[in-house]
Amino acid sequence: MDGFISGCRPIIGLDGCFLKGKYGGALLAATSLDARNGLFPLSIYICRSEDTNNWTNFLEQISGHLIRHPLRLTFISDRQKGLIQAVSNVFPESNHRFCFRHMFKNFKKKYSGKMLESIVWKAAKAYKINDFRNHMEELQMQNKDAYDYLMNEDVCTWARAHFDHTTKSEHITNNFSESFNNWIIKLRDKPILMLAKKYHTMMMTMFHKRRNLENSWDENELVPTAVGWLDKMRGKMKYFVYRGSNGIKWEVENCFNSTWIVDVETRTCSCVQWQLSWFPCMHAIVILHSLRVNWPDFCHECYTVRAYRRSYAGAICPLEDIVDWGAPDREVLPPITKRPPGRPRMARRRDADEPAPRKQRRCGNCHQLGHNKKGCNMGGTRSSASTRKKVKTRGASTQSNQNGHTECESWQAFSMGPY
Repeated sequence: MDGFISGCRPIIGLDGCFLKGKYGGALLAATSLDARNGLFPLSIYICRSEDTNNWTNFLEQISGHLIRHPLRLTFISDRQKGLIQAVSNVFPESNHRFCFRHMFKNFKKKYSGKMLESIVWKAAKAYKINDFRNHMEELQMQNKDAYDYLMNEDVCTWARAHFDHTTKSEHITNNFSESFNNWIIKLRDKPILMLAKKYHTMMMTMFHKRRNLENSWDENELVPTAVGWLDKMRGKMKYFVYRGSNGIKWEVENCFNSTWIVDVETRTCSCVQWQLSWFPCMHAIVILHSLRVNWPDFCHECYTVRAYRRSYAGAICPLEDIVDWGAPDREVLPPITKRPPGRPRMARRRDADEPAPRKQRRCGNCHQLGHNKKGCNMGGTRSSASTRKKVKTRGASTQSNQNGHTECESWQAFSMGPY
């Protein structure tokens, strides 16, 4: 929690997943993002199921830490039953975004079609209010009911153009929470004690590796991921031209004659991307590169190495061996066994319109993925004789048995089965 308060952006992803062990249950998690946009787990909570009481209890236990963040908190989650009400009760002054991927999943059950899909995603991703309004007007012309369906929800919860700029995050989905569920997928079928111990080990290892990674970085510079973003956008500057005004406001134009106004003093751009993420947009980079500025001065501190180091400054200490824990001070009984029928599923259930993952072939010669023996370039194949099952015989005797078969034929029929 100290690392989140001192080095991370004030965005928190909330999500839950089912446990696949003998006793079932659910695991609720709160996660955030560090300076490199990497997953930063905050807390987990294990309960019987996802409902308003469990979500409220979980958020109340961590609220005393989260409210210490100097900026206004923003939560992003799906529309799980009980979650919306719990966030509203515990954090009434905070922002709450809804994952648009989950919203669209419900939307397409009623209003399907590639045209509508393209329009609603453009509306959700638009940075400017005018662009958002234009896309929604187009949706209204295509399907009035679909337009009313989306506008019944508060646009501040799903449309990027209406997001609060203090969050320094432009996420419209909670994919980083889904990444956390995938990160702990091998723990979800373990007993509760083993799950907690392995989760602790994963957290301790992650903090140690990331702390060692930052030792070679300059404290006064941006993290390498942010530098990579700048380099990628600087490679596209040839498609833009700029014109100065008073040294503070600049005009940027692209090859399609679209123009934007950049104000280097207020750190704003008419595309709104700079204000929303607090990281220079493509148009700002065109101006800042020509001015030869110090890049960390025009990016928020949450993208610097200093913030990254503060996030991982605290160490997660190892646990003692279980034999040294001692007996609990009260009797702890297991929960009621509630095992669902069938084999527990490890893979995520895919929607009907989601493409199934293609299984790659493995070569029987070189054991590499992507080809078989016939297309192998290593040369040579395994001898088929070495892999062919040998049929045992009980000698060369050909005396007939009572059924009229020779002894050799009878043994072959027995060893090879009824087929």
